[in-house]
Amino acid sequence: MSTTAEPGPLLEVDDLVTRYPVSRGVVGTLRRRPRLQVHAVEGVSFSVGPGEMVALVGESGCGKTSTAQTVIRMVDNQGGSIRFDGRDITGMSAGGMRPLRREIQMIYQDPYESLDPRFRVRDTIEEPLLVHKLGGSSKQREQKVLEALKRAGLTPPDLFIDRFPHELSGGQRQRVAIAASLVLDPKLLVADEPVSMLDVSVRAGILSLLDGLRREGMGILMITHDLSTAAHFADRIAVMYLGRIVEEGPAQEVVRNPQHPYTRALISVVPKRDPNEQTVPQILTGETPNPVHVPSGCRFHPRCPVAEQACRTIDPSLQRPNGANVPEHRAACIVTAPGPSADEVGPDGRSAGQLAAAALRPAALALSGWWRRVWALVIDAAVVLAGGVALGGILALVPGSLGSSLRVGIGVVLFSALYFTIAHGSTGQTLGKRALGIAVRDVHGSGPIGYPRSFLRWLAFAVFTLLVVVLIIDLLFPLWDDRHQALHDKVASSSVFQV
Repeated sequence: MSTTAEPGPLLEVDDLVTRYPVSRGVVGTLRRRPRLQVHAVEGVSFSVGPGEMVALVGESGCGKTSTAQTVIRMVDNQGGSIRFDGRDITGMSAGGMRPLRREIQMIYQDPYESLDPRFRVRDTIEEPLLVHKLGGSSKQREQKVLEALKRAGLTPPDLFIDRFPHELSGGQRQRVAIAASLVLDPKLLVADEPVSMLDVSVRAGILSLLDGLRREGMGILMITHDLSTAAHFADRIAVMYLGRIVEEGPAQEVVRNPQHPYTRALISVVPKRDPNEQTVPQILTGETPNPVHVPSGCRFHPRCPVAEQACRTIDPSLQRPNGANVPEHRAACIVTAPGPSADEVGPDGRSAGQLAAAALRPAALALSGWWRRVWALVIDAAVVLAGGVALGGILALVPGSLGSSLRVGIGVVLFSALYFTIAHGSTGQTLGKRALGIAVRDVHGSGPIGYPRSFLRWLAFAVFTLLVVVLIIDLLFPLWDDRHQALHDKVASSSVFQV
């Protein structure tokens, strides 16, 4: 008797971290102020299976779009891992990601901005085929365009294929954007607020279209701020607040039995269909905290109506609440779901063994990134050598008794000190690291050391390196000269040359 194995998750996101650096400006750079970061995504974990729709829900600025852009590798992450269809794509290069772009497509929020006004519908949908060199001849590509339009609900497709975007309504525009994503027949569709810019009468058609794609086996990650929409169409809901998932579980369970105060506040303001059902909206006081300066402890405690004193210091992890009806329902709240803190088991509430296994992944990924660091050093060495030769040529114009080679050496020393000082003081990244996209986190110990001290440090390093090189050359070249002379004398005394 043969058994069919359950298909694995299509998308697996584990402890994802995404941060955006805040510019310090000229004054901040000169004064060596610490570099600040926007904590957009902090320790987010979820999965999407084939034929499953997962909804990321939360108010504006909570990190939903940043999560989606990081998942499809439009934005680089600073931590965690992303696996698509069993392959780790976290550190994959742009060339390696290119074939996977066919299987991962995104629908943007604003159909009035995502479509090129100069392109006809035909050109918009055909462009992905041309980019990935698919579809065969022009007639075959046109047939695929017509099939994508029909699949997106624009029938008959012949009426729409030669129109410009300004000749379409908002719902038709969004269906064209969906058709451009479907023409490549992707496995995963990321829908970023696909109906927020549309009228209520049009939303149902777009959402029904996405639901039909889900039933055909496509995995869908939908980003929305509408809990009622997510409850009706999604299989699972993950509620985000200030870059972290605070509650997750089956859609109906999360909506009907919310366990986190933030989820309860979101549901309380959703209008009820029954006019006799009266609810008191829970209006959250205060503003969302600045994601640059995340509050200590539970990040929701400044606005939480049931916050305790311990909420100021304990950062809760996702645990099963006491009032949950299913084991898949989890919330990050020490009041409704007491358990270990995120510092002990991570934001996702995993066990110590799971954390240890996850800790091994960055080490393995670091090995694959060695070549990037080596090439960054090669680029930096080439920049320093070229700049040093140029500076040595300028020094050669100055009258003096120093030789040209010595002046070039002095130029290399001075230029390397200037180069690394400027890179260290401005961004913390040299040209080699910038070219290969290697992120460098600023580490501030006792405080900034300043430009003068930094320059002296690099100058001392460069001078010391030059002295070592000069010493090696001074020891090896005489030995080479002596050996070369001995070889010359032996050859000259040979009988062959005596004839």
